Amino acid sequence: MISVEEALKRILAPLEPLGVEAIPVEQAFGRTPAEDISAVRATPAFDTSAMDGYAVLAADLTKTPATLKIIGEAPAGTLFPGTVGKGQAARIFTGGIVPSGADTVVIQENTERKGDTVTILKAPATPVRGANIRKKGGDFAAGEVLLKSGTPLNERGIALAAAANRGQISVYKRPRVVLLAVGDELTTPGSKLEDGSVINTNSPSLAALVRTVGAAPITPATLPDNLEAITTAFKKGQEADFIITLGGASVGDYDYVRDAFKAAGGKLDFWKIAMKPGKPLMFGDLNGTPVIGLPGNPVSAYVTAFLFVLPALRKLQGRTGHAPLSLPARAGDVVPAAKDREIFYLGYLSFGEDAALTATPHPVQDSARMSTLNASDCLIHRPANAGPAQKGDVVRVYPLPRL
Repeated sequence: MISVEEALKRILAPLEPLGVEAIPVEQAFGRTPAEDISAVRATPAFDTSAMDGYAVLAADLTKTPATLKIIGEAPAGTLFPGTVGKGQAARIFTGGIVPSGADTVVIQENTERKGDTVTILKAPATPVRGANIRKKGGDFAAGEVLLKSGTPLNERGIALAAAANRGQISVYKRPRVVLLAVGDELTTPGSKLEDGSVINTNSPSLAALVRTVGAAPITPATLPDNLEAITTAFKKGQEADFIITLGGASVGDYDYVRDAFKAAGGKLDFWKIAMKPGKPLMFGDLNGTPVIGLPGNPVSAYVTAFLFVLPALRKLQGRTGHAPLSLPARAGDVVPAAKDREIFYLGYLSFGEDAALTATPHPVQDSARMSTLNASDCLIHRPANAGPAQKGDVVRVYPLPRL
């Protein structure tokens, strides 16, 4: 058996980012830019007003009240045709382009208009010049790099790219991930259950999990414990970018996944990791398509997919960070010892009265109990041969994905 660190290193080593495609910016949520995104033009593109009011010269406001002649209006989206001179003002609205000559905007609450004149009752706070004006390029300049390649776009990044006038974004393609659930006992959720049947929870769970990193899952029907059927599924699946098998990779009499993988032309890299849950994990290459065989128990499948599959899918999309995020936290209760294997305990995070991040192990740890998995929001890691962590000790935790 190999360590978790060694397994992740060997899984990631042969992977390269997939190809690149251009998509509309409004469809780029969760996608990874394949190049730096720079601004097409400055924002604001002109000096603009931050408030509704009057564009004036600061020199006319040395004494207030001051009455000025109104020479026109500057609504948003139009260029003022003239120049504001001494003793003059232009009505302006939020987002309007500051007219030539004007260097200050007085908010309308501090003015009183009568016909074609306006009286400035109170000047802006010092410095008066430039008050209530958003300067050209104050947000970003033309050509400025705003978003780096390799960092997936969230809703704020999309807003920034749109503001930069980028209608199209070059992104890495989504990995197409085939999920092959294996087992004669498996049935589809919602179907009629027979004696001995088991609901296939892994396919919908793992399909949802890989979507969290932008991958596109493909979930064909479950496979029987049959060497020929699994071999055929492997051969069809190699047209995708990644293959995940669920169950059938252990040491039972009906575990055919490894033999089928080899029969389809696959080359095995390793099998078994010194960890719990998730010891019987297989990794190899099938004619250029990476293959990971996960355990069948739902908690084991989820934990190993989180630790190994998601980093691989991130790398296939050119993301700069591959490994799952881990943080130090204070143990909220005793975390049991680990013997000859690394252990990842399901737990939940909270903040103590002193605002310290606290991780508390779930009282029931079972690789088949989905209620425990659902109630948890982190993994608490204990290194191999580590003794128990007492309440208050520092432990390493991995926050699980959340909406």
